[in-house]
Amino acid sequence: MINSYMNTTKPCICTKCNREFTNHFGLNAHMTSHNIESKKRCYEALLRNGKHLRKNAIDKYEKNPKLCIYCSNTIPYDKKLNKFCSHVCSAKYSNKNREYKSSDDKRTKIIKCIHCGGEMMEHIRSRSNKCKKCKKQYKFIRCCKERTCIICNNKYKTISNRKTCSDNCRNKYQQKLKQTLYENGFINNAPGRCKKITYTSNTAGIVHLDGTWELEAAKYFDKMNFKWKRNTERFKYIFENTEHYYTPDFFIEDWNCYIEIKGYETDKDRCKWTQFPLNIKIWKHDKIKQITKINAA
Repeated sequence: MINSYMNTTKPCICTKCNREFTNHFGLNAHMTSHNIESKKRCYEALLRNGKHLRKNAIDKYEKNPKLCIYCSNTIPYDKKLNKFCSHVCSAKYSNKNREYKSSDDKRTKIIKCIHCGGEMMEHIRSRSNKCKKCKKQYKFIRCCKERTCIICNNKYKTISNRKTCSDNCRNKYQQKLKQTLYENGFINNAPGRCKKITYTSNTAGIVHLDGTWELEAAKYFDKMNFKWKRNTERFKYIFENTEHYYTPDFFIEDWNCYIEIKGYETDKDRCKWTQFPLNIKIWKHDKIKQITKINAA
């Protein structure tokens, strides 16, 4: 059967090159070579068209080329997206307004060692982090300025704008600042991250509040027509063998009671409340929820 099929009388001739084959299997294998050649021809035609399109694009670009921002030279077609024609122009443009210090300016800076008091130029300073004279871990003072301490009036030298000569004087200066803040009504020297709100009340007047919880409490006092005020009195308490001051948030004259609005409770807060000499009420999240419902009604 196969031999009779192979030896058919149908002619097996290629339609493209007129080559004869004994069977159609050989003819099909031969046709694949013509397909590869046609693909090659198509690819070559695409390349030719691409080159032609590129030439047209270059001709159009050369009529209105892009110029360098610094030297105003023409930028080539391959680098048309760049702002500069080279790295040199970009560096010169970015460093146009930079002030360069000469080596003579560096040599005029004299630094002094704290341990031995030896002076030396800054550019001669060794990389070993040790003074050449005393051979200790150096701590050099640069551009020292003579200042007078605010607390003890002693003269001292420093680089920074520090107002005190030592840590003890600095602590005393901070305590003075705290006292002035408390006297002027700024109670919390270091308040939290809550939002600061100014509220005008019919009874208390203009009041500065810390957060929305205190605002809800103030609205509740006004709605119930209580006589209240923002507290400014301080009360002493001892925590970890040190003396501190505590100021509650509000004072209600009708109840003769202080009110503290509190979120997160700590050991320091519990120590304040146990040592507090007068009546105090602590309002937490549950109480604030009840107040907001009353205010909304």
